[in-house]
Formats: sequence, structure tokens, C-alpha cells
Amino acid sequence: MAFHYSPSTQSQVPDQPRPPARIGKFTWLVMGSFFMLVVLLVAWHPVKDALKTAWGRQYAKEAQAALSGNDITGALPRIIDARRWAPEDVEVIKVVVEFLKTTRTDPATLAQQLKLLSSKQPLTEEQEALLGESLLAARKTVEARAVYERMEASGKTGAARMDLLSKLLSAEGHAEEAAEISRRSMRSQAETSPEARLQRAMEDRSHSFPEVRRAAYAELWEMAAQDSQVAMQAMLQLSRDPELSIAEARRLQEMVDKHPHRSLSSHLAIVSALLRLQPEQRVAILDAETARFKEEKEGNLTDFARWLAEQGQHARLLKLLPQDIAIRSRDLYSIMADALVAEGRWKDLHEMLTSHRPPVSAALAGVWLAEVESHLQPDLKETTRLLQNSIDVAKKDVNPAPLIAAGVVAEKLNLLDIAVDAYRAAAMDDTDSSIKLLQKAAELAQLQKVPATMLAIARRLQDLRPTSAVFAERCTYLRLVLGLELELAGVQTGAAAGADGLDSKQTQPELLRALAAYRFGDKQALATSLKALGEPARLPPGQRAVAAGLLALSGKNEQAYQIAERVPEVLLLDEERQFLQRAK
Repeated sequence: MAFHYSPSTQSQVPDQPRPPARIGKFTWLVMGSFFMLVVLLVAWHPVKDALKTAWGRQYAKEAQAALSGNDITGALPRIIDARRWAPEDVEVIKVVVEFLKTTRTDPATLAQQLKLLSSKQPLTEEQEALLGESLLAARKTVEARAVYERMEASGKTGAARMDLLSKLLSAEGHAEEAAEISRRSMRSQAETSPEARLQRAMEDRSHSFPEVRRAAYAELWEMAAQDSQVAMQAMLQLSRDPELSIAEARRLQEMVDKHPHRSLSSHLAIVSALLRLQPEQRVAILDAETARFKEEKEGNLTDFARWLAEQGQHARLLKLLPQDIAIRSRDLYSIMADALVAEGRWKDLHEMLTSHRPPVSAALAGVWLAEVESHLQPDLKETTRLLQNSIDVAKKDVNPAPLIAAGVVAEKLNLLDIAVDAYRAAAMDDTDSSIKLLQKAAELAQLQKVPATMLAIARRLQDLRPTSAVFAERCTYLRLVLGLELELAGVQTGAAAGADGLDSKQTQPELLRALAAYRFGDKQALATSLKALGEPARLPPGQRAVAAGLLALSGKNEQAYQIAERVPEVLLLDEERQFLQRAK
């Protein structure tokens, strides 16, 4: 019989619950690994940054300990390691700032580090002032002025701001105002600041009253007996004092060598005093110091080599300094090159410059090579080419050091046009050093008798020091005698003539007025100015020639001839000689 299933009459099998799925150990392992991977991915960068910061701070701590012990050489590698691990950590930046502040070797980098620190935390007044001073040292006067104005706007009135203002005014060409601010700052600090006390004693050493000078000398010795950094500075100041005796120099040497802030440089400063006071013992002292440095190896080789160069001990320096070490150091390389120049070892210098790539700028290496070629080649063609190329490169690099070096070499070789170009290009800012470079260029242009260059330099000097009566009258005189830019000369003649502080050896105001009257065709003013003309013998030769010519044009031939016959024509510009011829 067939089977029939009837759901209504037959019982159904009940539903059975499904057993829960089991999670095995392998699944747990995979899930755990995935979770750990996610955690590591999320936390890796913070952990890595924390480790780098920890390592950087550890190296920074070691560097700070070395700096506190006046171990500059030991601090440097730790600072390099600290910056490699945590270049933007506040503690690392502070140590870098302290190192650069102590060594004073790289003001541009010091300014950059202080700016970086300011992005992390507010700078103290001293740090802001240090930033301004670093910018000034890096020839960034405008940025330094901005730093000072921020300090002034924030209401800071401490000594650091006053000192920065003094240095800023000096850099901007306001020497008198800078000196006055410095004096005020020193007086305000004198009661509490050892630095200000030292500065006051140093200034009092040049006072006109002997009693003040003696009191300042005693105060320097009193400060030198302490254990501070200021005491070390006082000892160094005493070592340069012209009244220092041999016994006092020996006493200073003992004090310096026992001082907690002693360094090789401070020791050598006292040795320099002993060399000055005992010239008969010069060789023995130098031998002893060289042997001492070789044996103890205390301090930096660069410092000792530089000191030997300052003492003119170039042959001794070359024996001490291995070339394989010098070619790895910019400072040592420069010291060795200068020593080879001083010793006249041109072939050795040529080999050093050409056998390895110099660790100095291409412009400076080119200047050295130019001087070498001037001694090894039969003419100056290659020397001229190398000097001009070095000047062009240095101008592009905005680097004054090779330009000054090029100027010195060109002047030595009587390549005056190149020397003038180099000195003018090296005057890149408005500091006193730039003024001196331009004055040197003006002297050489005078020897060359290049009126256009002379006027351009005079114009630049007047622009840099607009309050200088000497520069103003020189510029006015050249414009009038050359017959150029007369519209400016006419405006400025009165100002130059009426300015205070004219040197009696400079142009007399009456001569400027007379020359201006001649150029503008005013015979009455010419006669009046010549009548008031002082003693022409006090004038330089060129201006005496002009005065003689103007007197001759006014009919005073006898007086004109008496002046003209004593004027050496070889020193005159062509335009001045034309005036002289009218008096003969």
C-alpha cells in the first residue's frame, strides 16, 4: 500500500535550535593581530615623535652641561645630535641659542633660532634684545628696527632694550645719539649690573683726569679677583692695558689659569701681554706655548693657529698645522692660506688650491689664486681675470669678505680700478666699516683721477651720512669743479657752508660759494666770496689750484700766481689743472 503524507493527521518534527557558532583560537589570533596593527598605526607617529624628543632633550642636556663647563668643543657634537633628533623642540632650541650666543660665530643662524623659539613661546626681554643684536650683526638693520619697535610697543623699558637701541642707532649712523643712550643705560645699571660696572671702568680708563683713570684701574683689578664671567672680561681688559707691568701680567696669568671660566683664548690673551712686555723672551715664550699646546691638547686648534697668525708666527703655524686637517675646515684652511701668502710659498699655495676643492667660497679661493698667479706668471692677465671673476661671484653672493680681500690684493698689485670696484661693492650696508671702505675707494679714485667715480663715491657717502658736513661739502665741491649736477650743488652749497664742525683742512665755505658763483655767472657774489676767502695754504692742492684760478679771473693775478706756483700739478684733476693754468 502506498504511503501518503498528510500534514493535518501526522505529527510534525519539532524545530531544533541551532547551536551557537564556535570562535576558534586562530580567529582570536587574527582579530588580536589586526587590533594591534590598528593601534600601532594610530600611535606610531606620536610614539616616534616622543622618542625623538626624548633623545634630543638628552643630548641638549649634555650640551648644556658642556657649555656650563666652558667646554665649547665638547658641546658642539651633542648639539648636532640634539638638532638631528628634535630640531624644533624648545629645550633644544634654547641650547642652540646659548651655544651661538657664547661663540658669536653665526649671527644669522642665531637670529633664525630665536625666531623659531618665538614661534613656540614668548621671548624674554633679553632674548628679544639678543634677536635684535643678531640681526644687526647679520646686517639686517630694518628687521632689527622692527624688533626694537615691538619691544617699545610692549612697554619693555629694561636695560636690554636700551642697549639694543644704542647699537641700532650706531648701525643707522647716529653715533652721538648711540653713545648718549649707552651712557644712560650704563648709569641706570651701575648699581646692580657687573657688566655695566665693567663698561664704566673701561670707559674711565681713557678719562682726561689721572685720578679717574687710577680709580678705574683699581676697580678692574677688584672685579678680576672674582669667579664670574665678568671677572674674566676684566682680566682680558687688563691684559691690553698700556700701563700693565710684567709682574702684573704674571699675576694675571696665574689668575686666569685658575679661573673657572678659563679657556685657551683667555690664556693666550695673557701670553700676548707677556710677549708685548718681554720682547727679548719672545722666542722662548712661543716655544713654550707651542710645546704646551702639543702636549696638553687643551682647547681648539683653530684658536691656537689664529693666535700664532696674529703673532706673525706663520712658519711655526705651518709646521704645526697638517694640511690634511686644514682642508676639512673653513677656518683652518683660511689661516693656512694666509700663512702661505705671508711666507711667500706660492707654489705650495697653488698646489693646495688646485689639488682639492677648497672648503671656502669660490670667490675667496679665486682671490688667493689670483695673488699666486701674480707671482708665478710673467704678466697680470690671469691675475686680473681671476680677481674680476671673484668680484663678480662675491657680488652675486652678497659676500663682502672676498670683495675686501680682492681689493687688498688688487691695491697691492697697483690694479687700482679693480680695487676701487671691490671696495665699493664691499660697502653693502650703512655701518662705519662701509664708510671706511668707501673712503678708501675715494682715495684710490683720486690717485686714478677718475672724476665720475669720485663723484659717485662722494654721493654715496653723503647718502649714508646725510648729517656729515665733511661729506656734504666734498660732494658739493666735486659737482662744482666738474660742472656736473649743478642744480644740486647750488641747493647744497649754503647747507654745506653753514654746517657745524667743519675741519679746517677741508674745503672753506667761502671757496664753495666762490666756485658756485663762478659756475652760475654771478660776478658780484664771486668777488664777495673771494674777499672773504681765508688762508688758501690750509686747503688741499686741488682746491688751492681752484682758488688761484678764481682769483686770476677776478683780476688778482699777483695773489693768484703766488698760490699757483706752490701747487703740485701731479696731484690735480684735469678740471683743477685748468683753473691752475689761468693763474700762471
